[in-house]
Parts: sequence; structure tokens; C-alpha cells
Amino acid sequence: MSSQANLLDQARSRILIFDGAMGTYLKELGLTVEDYKDRPGCNEYLVVSRPDLVSRVHRDYLAAGADIIETDTFGGAPHILADYGLEADAFEINKTAASLARRAADEFSTARHPRFVAGSMGPGSKIPSLGQVSFDDLKESYSIQAEGLLAGGIDCFLVETCQDILQAKAAVSAAREVQTKRSLIKPILVQFTIDQSGRTLTGSDISAILASIETWAVDAIGLNCSLGPEGLAEAVYYLGHNSSKMLSLLPNAGLPRMKNGQLYYDLGPEQFTRSMEDFAKNPGLNFAGGCCGTNPGYIKMLAERLKNIPPRRPVKMAARISSLYQSQDIAVSPKPLLIGERTNASGSKAFRDLLDKNDHQGMAEMACQQEQEGAHAIDLSLARPGRNESDDYRRLCFLLNTRCRLPVMIDSTDPMAVEAALKNLTGRSIINSINLEDGGAKAKKILTLCREYGAAVVCLTIDEKGMAQTADRKVTIAKRLAALALEHGLSHRDIFFDTLTFTLGSGDRTLTRAGLESLEAIKELKKILPDSFTILGVSNISYGLPQEARKALNSVFLQRAISAGLDAAIIHPGKIMPLNQIPRQVLELCDDLIFDRRKGQSSPLELMLNYFSGRPERALPKARLRKLTPKKQIQQNIIRGEEKYLRENIAILLEDYGPVEILDQILLPAMDQVGKLFGQGEMQLPFVLRSAEVMQQAVDILKPYLKGRKTSRTGIIVIATVRGDIHDIGKNLAGLILSANGYKVIDLGIRQTAEDILLAVKKHKPIAIGLSGLLVESARAMSEYLEVFARAGVDLPVLCGGAALNEAFVKKELQPLYPGKVFYARDAMAGLKIVQALSKKSGRKKSHVNSRVGKPSVGKISIIKNIPIEELLNLVDKRALFQNRWQMVSKMAGSIKKKQQTAEAQKTLNGLMIHCLKGKIFEPKVVRGVFQASWDKPVLKVFCSSETKTVDLNFSGTLADRFFNKHTRNDFIIGLQAVTLGGRIKKEFARLKKQKKIRDQFLLYGLSAELAEGLAKWAQEKTQRALRLTGTKRLSPGYPVWPALSEQKKIFMLLKPQRVGVRLSASWQMDPEFSTSAIVIK
Repeated sequence: MSSQANLLDQARSRILIFDGAMGTYLKELGLTVEDYKDRPGCNEYLVVSRPDLVSRVHRDYLAAGADIIETDTFGGAPHILADYGLEADAFEINKTAASLARRAADEFSTARHPRFVAGSMGPGSKIPSLGQVSFDDLKESYSIQAEGLLAGGIDCFLVETCQDILQAKAAVSAAREVQTKRSLIKPILVQFTIDQSGRTLTGSDISAILASIETWAVDAIGLNCSLGPEGLAEAVYYLGHNSSKMLSLLPNAGLPRMKNGQLYYDLGPEQFTRSMEDFAKNPGLNFAGGCCGTNPGYIKMLAERLKNIPPRRPVKMAARISSLYQSQDIAVSPKPLLIGERTNASGSKAFRDLLDKNDHQGMAEMACQQEQEGAHAIDLSLARPGRNESDDYRRLCFLLNTRCRLPVMIDSTDPMAVEAALKNLTGRSIINSINLEDGGAKAKKILTLCREYGAAVVCLTIDEKGMAQTADRKVTIAKRLAALALEHGLSHRDIFFDTLTFTLGSGDRTLTRAGLESLEAIKELKKILPDSFTILGVSNISYGLPQEARKALNSVFLQRAISAGLDAAIIHPGKIMPLNQIPRQVLELCDDLIFDRRKGQSSPLELMLNYFSGRPERALPKARLRKLTPKKQIQQNIIRGEEKYLRENIAILLEDYGPVEILDQILLPAMDQVGKLFGQGEMQLPFVLRSAEVMQQAVDILKPYLKGRKTSRTGIIVIATVRGDIHDIGKNLAGLILSANGYKVIDLGIRQTAEDILLAVKKHKPIAIGLSGLLVESARAMSEYLEVFARAGVDLPVLCGGAALNEAFVKKELQPLYPGKVFYARDAMAGLKIVQALSKKSGRKKSHVNSRVGKPSVGKISIIKNIPIEELLNLVDKRALFQNRWQMVSKMAGSIKKKQQTAEAQKTLNGLMIHCLKGKIFEPKVVRGVFQASWDKPVLKVFCSSETKTVDLNFSGTLADRFFNKHTRNDFIIGLQAVTLGGRIKKEFARLKKQKKIRDQFLLYGLSAELAEGLAKWAQEKTQRALRLTGTKRLSPGYPVWPALSEQKKIFMLLKPQRVGVRLSASWQMDPEFSTSAIVIK
């Protein structure tokens, strides 16, 4: 039997090849209903009823070159076998299956080429994150399966085709626990399956999946099933460039299709292997194989082509936490990670009242509200006298999984309550907290849970003597806790240190240095344990003080803690003020209190209390704007981020100043002051953005007066998020700041290619380009873009920003690739400073982009406008809209619930359509034509109106044969069409974005996508009638039959859709969005 260490050693030295499909290959071998005996459809029972057939599958794959074969136990857990009445036989079925595979592997194994057996553990149909099965029941079922697989002699576990993170967690936990009982350590590989949207069935994106799995005790992560290799590309690249684990990839042989009533998959061995070969080179693989539709022919070619490609080397992943839906970096910029404190039964009366009423829906709603307030995660504390904390966590965590997008910090020191929460929360959590009060007994239990479930942990600086008050003791205790955490298998990046702070409002003389000692401890811990994180419950510092004093002290203390190195804060984000809005006297009082600085006879606390106590006029200033001149009022509006009197004062100033003077001499200097305050650390980013919004309002008021006039800061900036990256928060902030400072920003959006940006440069003639990206892959994309820009003759200044970059990388790696200047923009304000410096320079070189000249369009075309929207709506696939696009109707819901959800979705659709029709948002237009054509594999020659000139359309020969070989004559008739919903949708999206109506954007996008498909169907029917045909097919460029998206340009030559406002980008994308083109053929 092959050892587990040998398997991992092999995967480090070469790419190991898994086998291919079991089920679809069994059917290829002629599997009949009789082979199942009295368990029809149960493939796992074949190890009992037809062991010879299962053994043949194993041997065929081994003979083809597979290094690892999977047991026939995909549905072998008792909770799945129960559907066939076989749950009591689960152990024996799994043992038998493993034994069959073991014998086959040993038969082929040699010293130079060992073969291995992976115990397959599939997902079943019950999803714990949706409450369909409990974690404990699922784990118990998987434990029985794992016992059987081990007894049969497997080398590793393969937890595959996972659709739910919590389900995968239960399977992994079972496999680990069973091995521990038997003193075994075998590798565990985990593979998820995602749909075309890049998400699991439960809605987790790839970042949420990785953030959860990365800290589990597993050896490899990967993807299998669902799609072909290309459909998984973005997720594979993300895993490859972000995971410290080995990487596995076992896709399907493309997508399933039907022909003559038979199912087949649309990728042959060559196409499948070519894509896998590309992935093996970049980002690299450790395990490769096939899933549905593959057979030994695929595996033979795969083994041959991958044998000389070195395996992937793991990379270091950024520390993250996650919810069911998304991940969150712990290290944020600007700091700190904000953890909302409102869902805490000890600190929030409103939340406590909801808990006492058992109003779990209300508690979940309060949790969701904190995202809108700016929190990155939520602190959840449910401890309450007389209540069962574990039960409360179980009930509430189930709701939070699907209702709240934020990760959860489990605020409890009770190991039972902590485990209850960890078993029911889908994503990666932080446990708050452990200490050494009892010598570490309870801490060890919680640390064991952290390791088991992959959680991070907060370490409080408390020991047997109590809460540490001095920086030295805090650091000493923190080091003890760190050592204990490392002993239990956690890493430094799993640890948060809470140096604790006591209130400065009690008057206790022993606590006058409490704030200072906490800050000094944070500084020291960041020096000696730089890979760990620091955290504080900030509002503890002000407990007992008047409300306005608390607000000021919390705000100042948070800023001082950030300067000391604080990474995370448990706080109510809505109650933090920018330092520039705190009067200088109050700021000094707060600093004196924090740093224990005495002035005269009175203590800092006495001075603070004297300032605030019983004197309402001492409340922190809202404004005394009316006592200032209109000029000063407007400047204070911008600096404070307040709108009051703005329009009125601009009207007054227009009587004495020209609009350009107001902008240049009043508004822009105010924004300059905002930038200075930010640079000095006296104003945090959220308040900078508030100032920018007010500035934008002021500019909008002036716009009618500015037409045709030049200001001191005229200049256009083109900004974009690079290819493959959907993160645009940083880019949006930069755009807002630049716009507020007088620059015209052309925001191209996310996933933009270098060619898209070059087109924008040519059109808008900017003074600089801004590239943004969060992912590591984005940094590589920027390198490519700069090379493309250079080849195109562009030498404009380029600003690069994003979490994956640093100044050294920009200088050493990016600048040498480009003839112009390349700048590192650390944040939005840094980008503004760079642009301001650039705009002061004169004599900027003119940049150019090589233009492409297309051939003139030919062919007979007709244009259809004024198409009734109602006709298109009848063609919309409402099931796709309601279930997939809007996700308002659950696929898993019962019939009654589904009817209720459908009725609600229809109501939403009706309301949205009324709005769209009233606003004339959709402008459907069609360009179509009928052409003579002839098939000369793999080229379809389309005759233009001249009858002598042809346009060659290039198809995928093998696939296209199915469509074109039926046309035996040299020439036949085809239709071509291009459709669009028009450009007003983009304007509506911009309006909704400006108003921050995220849900409305989401609904409009889904409807527009399905309406565009409806328009394409409508046009196909019209074209079909013109062709005098029935049963036509509609094929579009970019799909398997017609793979090259560049074929769009030929359709444009023939149809000239520019006549209805549709253009083609340099990357062959149709603009505006929700436009499509196609060939219509019998």
C-alpha cells in the first residue's frame, strides 16, 4: 500500500494525474438496469452487484496513465445511500469499494511509478447552510463513510464536488476525527464545484471558498465537475495565485449537449487537454484529471502532455475572514478593520431586548444594518443569564448565513457556545476570546476548536493575576498566548492581540495611564510579532463619560491606536468623528487624558468633565456657519462634509465672483485643505469622501455657468480596473476624489483590457491613465498593459494602485517596461497629489494610438426600430430571471413557497417594467440581413451584394460540421443579426449608482440581460421568416461552435450595426452592453 507521505512527495515533484469520470464511463461500457439488481441508479451499489465492471473502470484508467484512482463512493455516505435503503450497509459498501480500487492500484504500482487510491466523498443533496441538515448529523454520516474507506485501504480522502462550505467542513472534520481515533494521518483534498457565475449553489464566490478552506487542515484545494476547463479559468487563476495549498483541477469534458436523444459533452480529448496544459503552466497544478464526460482516452492524452511540466509551488495567502458569500482581508487600507459592536447582548440594550424576545429575525436585521454603516465584520455576543447560549448561536447563525454578507466574530469564552457557532456559521470566523485566567485550560479547548474549524482567535492580555495594566505585562502575556496558539497548530496570522484598555472616565488613579499603556503594548507587539494582528474594543476607553465626551475621546483614541499599529477595532463606525471636526481644545483635552499629561492643578479628567458637564453649548460643534462669510461658509461646507446653505451661498457669491473664480479660488483650495488634513492624519478616508461628495454638489450647481470656460485644473484622467478583476472600490474612490478636485474622470469600469483603455485614450486624450486592481494577478496584468501601451506608442503618465502593489514593485518591475512615467498611487489622495503635480507641467508630449482602418460594409441589411417592449417581455425566460439572475425564487423551495416567491418576483418585475417604460430606458433595435453562403470546412463563405466578394467566417470544424454538413449544395441561405437594447440603460445605471441604489442596479442588470436574450429570439423569428425556414439555430461568436470573438468584426462588415448606435471595442466586445450578434441557420 502506498504511503501518504509518498503521495504528497510525488505531488511536489510532478503533476499527479487523477482518473476520469466513473458514471458516464460506466454508461459507455454498456451498463444496464439489470446490473444494479434491486438498487437501480445507485452506482455505489455496483461494487456489490458488478464488482468486475467497477474494477475494469479502475484498470482502464490505470492503464491510461492515471496515478490516482477514485473509489466508487461519490454517494457512499449513509445520508445519501438512505435514498436506496442502503444506509445500514454504508460501511461495508465503502470498504468494498476501497478494496477494489486498492487491488487495482497495487496491480499497476511499481517502485518507479506508484499508484494511489483516493476515497471519494460527495456532497449529497442536503445543504447545512440552508438548514436542511444539521452539521452533527452530516458529520456522523461522513464518519461512517470515512471508516469504511480507511478499512478498505485508501491513501487519501477526496472531498469532492462541494456545493456548500459548511458541508465540506463537516466532511473534512469527519475524516480528521476518524483518523485521529486510529492514529492515522492521510492527506485530505477538497474540491468545490461552481456555476458559470463563479459561485457555488449556495452563493459563495471563489474568494469566500478559499478564505474558509485555507486555514483547514487539508493538503490540497481545487475545483471539479460543473463546467469545462475554460469555464473555470477565473477561479483557477484565483486559487493558483492566492493559495498556500496544493491545487487540483478535475473539470468536465465541456458542457453537456443532446444529439438524437443522447447526452454528450462538447470537448474532445485534444481541446480538453490543451486547456489543462495551459493551466498546468499558469498558474500551475499539482493534481489534474477529469470529471463527467471524460474517459481513459482523455486521461491518456492528459498524462502524456503534462508529464514534463513541473508542479505548482504554493504561495502565501493574505489573511482573510469570510461569510457564506464573500471574503474580507484582515489587513485593510486605510486601517483599521472595523468590527461592528451593535450585535452584542452585553453592550447594546436594543440587541439585548431582541434576544430576550427571541426575535432572531430582528437580530439578523441589526447585523445586516452594520454593513451599511461601514463595518467590515460584526461582533456577535449572545451570553445572557438564564438563556442557553449554544442554542441561541445555533438559531441565529443559520439566519446570518443567508441574510448577512459580513463575516462574524464569535464573542464568547464558553467552548460549547463557540463550537455551536462554528458548526453553524459557513465562513471563516474570529473567536473572541481566550486568556490565561485559569492557567490556559479553557484557552486550550477553544484553540483546539480554532484549529479544527479554521478560525482565528483574539487573545486577551489576562493571566492568573488578572488583567494586565502595564505595557510590559501585556506583552509578556501576549507572548505566552502566542506560544500556546502555535502549539495548537495555529499560525501567527491566525492571532489577534487585544491589549485591553480600561476606562479613563472612572477617576481611578491607578488607571490614568491605561490608554498610554495599551498604545505602547500595541507598538511593541507589532515589532516582535509583526505577522499577528492587534485589536481593541475602542469604546471601553470612555466608559462613564458624558455622551459627547465619549464620542470625542473614542475618535481621538482610535486614531492614536492606528498610529501605534492597531489593525482592527470593535466599534460603532457611525459614531466616529474626523479629527478636524473636533475643536482644538477638545482634541488637546482628549490627548492629555490618553497620554496622562497634567497641566496645572487639575487632572486631565477633571478638565474634560468641566468642559462637557452640564453645558450643552459644549456639545461638539455642528456648525456656526451663519456667522461666517458666504465664502468661508462654502469652504467649511466642503471641509466638514455638510450641505447646509450650499446652494444659497453659491448664488450669493455669483453676484461678485465669476464661476471660474469660485471654483479656482474657493472650492478647490477647500479640497486642498481636505487633502492636507488627510495627509496629517487628522481626517479619515470616509470623511474625505463625504467632503468630496459636497464638492461635487457644489460643482454641479456651478456647471451651467461654467460651460465653455477653462479652469485652472482642466484635464482628463482615464481610469479602469484591469482584466479579470472585479474589485473597483479603490478605483471609484480615486475617481470621486479626482472629480471633486476639478478633473474630468473617464471611468471605464472593471475587467477592462489594454485595448479598451487605448481606445479611450485615443478618444478622450487624457493627461494620465489610472490602472487599479486588488488581485495578485492584477499586478501581472498591469505589466502586460504597459507593454501593450508602449507598443502602441503611448507615453502618458500611468498611475497604478491596488492592494497587490507596492512602491518597490512599481519602480523595479513596471517602470522598465514603459517609456513614460509610472507612478505608485498608494491611495486615492496620493493619486490626487500625483495628478496635481502632472497637471502643473507644461509641454506634455502628445500620445497616440495606432488606428485600425476597417473595410467598407457590404450586403443587404434592414433596420427595425420601435419594437414593442411587451413582445420582448413575452419572450423573457422568467425562470432564469427569477431564479438565476435575481435569486428571488429558490430552486430548493417547496411548491407552496416557490409560488409565493414567484408572485413576489413578478410583482417586482411589474414595478420595474413600469419604471423602465415610463423612463424609456430600453430602445430595442435590430439590424438583420439574408445572405448566400457556402461551407468549406471550417470556413463559411458569405457572399456580399457584389456576388464576387466573400467574407470568410471561421468556425470550429468538428463542432460546426454538425450544423453545416447537412447543406449538401455549394451554396445556401443564412441570416445574420445584431440586436441592442440601446444606450439609455448605461445612463440609468449611472443614475442608480450615483444614488447608491445597489439593489435597483442588480434588478435592472438581470432584467436587461434576459430582455436582450428575448430581443435576440424576437430577431431570430423575424430572420427565420425572411429565410422561409423553421427550426433555425442561433449561433454567436465566442461560443464553442464559433470560438473566436474577433469574428464580430466580420458581422460588423456585413451588417454595419453602427447605424443603430452599436460599436465594437478593440477586444471585439459590443457596446453598448446588452447587445448581441449571431448567425441564424437551419
